[in-house]
Amino acid sequence: MTIDSTSGSYSFDDIYENKLDDCYRFYDDFAGLLARALSYVSYDDADRILESAFFVPYYGDSWHISPSLIQRRSFIIIDAKDLEDADDAIVTILHEAGHAYLQHGTCSKVSTELMRQQEDECWALVRRWLPDSFGGTIDHAERLGSGSQGNQQ
Repeated sequence: MTIDSTSGSYSFDDIYENKLDDCYRFYDDFAGLLARALSYVSYDDADRILESAFFVPYYGDSWHISPSLIQRRSFIIIDAKDLEDADDAIVTILHEAGHAYLQHGTCSKVSTELMRQQEDECWALVRRWLPDSFGGTIDHAERLGSGSQGNQQ
């Protein structure tokens, strides 16, 4: 395994070849975006995300996920339209991964105030993980969301 000692994170190839579950191979483009997104975070954070979450790219096909694969992971559903632009996809993947990483509850089961707090915590984590070059993409996504910056045009 190749370790990028300058960034303290796994390389794209290491995540793609060694860290992703085999089930992601059915969605090769998504697996590549997921590996690219996780290559921005630290080793420990990437491992924690992959151990705590199962990503589901929804392209319309039905498929089965065995209970043995889930193993106390969160399900993260990524809308296919959010994967059309690579930078948007990376921000979306890491934002949703942040909810799992921070062990947030399901939004429908929390108050509006707590939901906004969780969104803000998650966006702060995404900003910590990604380089400044993603700032505009994050700002745009955050304005579309339900955090304290949500729906501001």
